[in-house]
Amino acid sequence: GHIERANRKSQSEFLCCVCGHTAHADVNAARNIARAAVIPPIVLETPAGVAPGTSPRL
Repeated sequence: GHIERANRKSQSEFLCCVCGHTAHADVNAARNIARAAVIPPIVLETPAGVAPGTSPRL
């Protein structure tokens, strides 16, 4: 998803500035939490010589 402060038209209304998806903010958050529980995040190992939390230079 696209994270941006402008996605929140009001405290209760979510509107994605990129794709136009709109939903009640609490319902949208509940769906995201449920999805995260079912689909685990992809965790990649950090390559040797790269500090965690940084990007390797290409």
